[in-house]
This record gives sequence, structure tokens and C-alpha cells, in this order.
Amino acid sequence: MRKILIGNAIETLACAFLEGNELECVEKNFSCRLGEIDLIMFEASSDTLVFVEVRFRSNVNHGNATESVDWKKQRKLRRTVLYYLQKNATARTNARIDVIGVSKIDTREQNMTFSAQSVSQHYFENHLLTWTQNAIEDA
Repeated sequence: MRKILIGNAIETLACAFLEGNELECVEKNFSCRLGEIDLIMFEASSDTLVFVEVRFRSNVNHGNATESVDWKKQRKLRRTVLYYLQKNATARTNARIDVIGVSKIDTREQNMTFSAQSVSQHYFENHLLTWTQNAIEDA
């Protein structure tokens, strides 16, 4: 039960962060027999549906949050996204899959932002968010 509450809070945090970066929330926790998509956002500037996998790590001893999206999870996400697109989109709909890894941070460091290619790190509400855009291709 506690994990579900933490998961919902982290997804809400990630959604607020993305909305602050000019994405609009379309749907939360879409689920079908193939899997679940944490957030479905719309990026108006590129006319793109953005499917977001949100991962949280309270302890980085076993790797960071984004590293936990292994090939099995990637395959499951791809299939779920394709199912969603078949049911809800047109042939011209642009789509991508992003991953947001979330971890707790020291509040003394929260004004820094780093970015390299399609991966950027942001300090938001006492958390470090690692945003990987187009993390899983061929969606």
C-alpha cells in the first residue's frame, strides 16, 4: 500500500514537472492487457504524443531509476504504446517514449540543471529528475 502511495506521488510530481515544461497531460495510468503507461502527455510545439515511464529510486545502491528500464520493460512499453496508438490516434500522429527517473536530492543543490543530447537533469521540488526524451525508439 505504501509503495502505491509513493508511486502515485512520484507520478504526480513528474506530471507537474512536465506541465511546467509545456506538455499537457492527456491521461494517467493507461492500462490494457499488454501493460501500463504511467503518463500520456501532449507536446504542442512538436505536435507529439509523449508516453512517459516514471521510475523512482529511494536508494541508488542498485543503480539509478532510469537504468531500471530493462529490455523486457522496453518491449512491454513499445507494445502498449502501439496498442494505444492503434485505438486512439491517426496515421499522422507523432509519438515518442520518454523515461523520467526520480530520486531524492540534497536541497542545497537544487538550482542546477544539466543537459546532454536528449538526456537532461533537473532539480524539482527536492527531487532529481533525469528526463530521457525518445528513450525507446520505434514507437
